[in-house]
Amino acid sequence: MDIHSKNVAVKAASNLPFRWGAQTGTEGQRQNNQNNWRVYPELGLFIVAEGMDDLYSGAQTPNSVMDDLPLLIEAGLRRIRCMSIRNLRKVLEQSLLKYSRGLRGIIAAPRDGLDAAAIAVLLVQGRRGCIGSLGHGRIYRLRKRRLGLLTPDFALTGESDAKMTSSVVPAHTSLAGAASGEGMESGFWPYLRSFEMRAGDIFLLCRDDLTNMIDDRRIARILRDNSDSQWAAQTIVSKAGAAGNPDDVTAMVVAWDG
Repeated sequence: MDIHSKNVAVKAASNLPFRWGAQTGTEGQRQNNQNNWRVYPELGLFIVAEGMDDLYSGAQTPNSVMDDLPLLIEAGLRRIRCMSIRNLRKVLEQSLLKYSRGLRGIIAAPRDGLDAAAIAVLLVQGRRGCIGSLGHGRIYRLRKRRLGLLTPDFALTGESDAKMTSSVVPAHTSLAGAASGEGMESGFWPYLRSFEMRAGDIFLLCRDDLTNMIDDRRIARILRDNSDSQWAAQTIVSKAGAAGNPDDVTAMVVAWDG
């Protein structure tokens, strides 16, 4: 089952433990929206991707994510015999590494791979969750009314490439391949984090451009006050646009009911 839309989100069926909503649109000066998102409810897979306007392949990058990454993740899940958090993270880690290696083939400009796309992925199996990001993808979690950023904030770390080391990575996280030297000369390293899901968890998948325009307190308030995930996503995009966001914006909100 493949659910995908540029502008309109589709909520989960009543028998699934999560609800979601997504909104994307061109708030800035680009003629073409370089954002994309997709949901595979039967896999518990949620993806947001963005291209960059200064790369020839910018608009192609998010589309390639939607074509390739879900297939890699689905194949990895089928090979798992025991669905542990460790194995779940391994599937996402290997899938993102394979995709990021292939990304070099569609980057037209000889620039850091982090400038090619921002990718945020949430994978949920049972009560096990794992998030992954490439580039400047961001994932937030609202738990017990408190908002936390689960992915690296490059503005705070001062790192924008593969120089980021395990010393700044929290427990149960990894920069895939960093220890073994695997990966690409572009420095496009995946970031992973795994955790146990809790009823009431709400996730926001986006790019840093969006949340740089809205402070965390406002984001938390929007997520807390809107039980409708679609309305929350629309509100966040609207607030970013009103704050003068010059870029394409996409927000995906996923609520896990447990």
